[in-house]
Amino acid sequence: MSGKLHIKCPHRDRTGINTHVVIKGRYCYRSEECMVIECKYNRMRNKIDSVLSMTW
Repeated sequence: MSGKLHIKCPHRDRTGINTHVVIKGRYCYRSEECMVIECKYNRMRNKIDSVLSMTW
């Protein structure tokens, strides 16, 4: 099993990604270029949450 999940981008109306995205290891492979931070598959969201938790 590859551990990959192929789904439609949950925020395709905002991202313009009309094809499927690949989720592997809980993150979207396009998360480095995606600006939808509130997406649960975005790697940047996790990084921002980590930084914010350290500052509080």
